[in-house]
This record gives sequence, structure tokens and C-alpha cells, in this order.
Amino acid sequence: MVEIIEEICGKKLKIVWGGKDYRKREIFTPINLYENLPGWYPKISLKEGLERIIKQIE
Repeated sequence: MVEIIEEICGKKLKIVWGGKDYRKREIFTPINLYENLPGWYPKISLKEGLERIIKQIE
């Protein structure tokens, strides 16, 4: 997602991966307890959705 945002903005984001310790209540592993809803599909791509959000805040 970071790569997509950088592409949309045309800027390199200043991110230090692992720069902060995780808190006990934070979960950073995918949870796959549920299946996708039958017949559900996204109407727009992740990139298009991020483009819309970024355009609104600029």
C-alpha cells in the first residue's frame, strides 16, 4: 500500500520500518476467520480508492 501511495503522490514516504516497538494489544498477523461474502467484489481498486482519498485531502 505504501508503494501505491508513493506512486500516487509522486513522493517517497519517510518510513522507518520497525522504528517503534509493538504494543501488547497490537496484532500484526492476518486473521482469516471468515470467508468473503458470496458474490461480493470491490467496485473500485485499492489504488483508485486511495487516489480519491488523497485528492480530497490535498
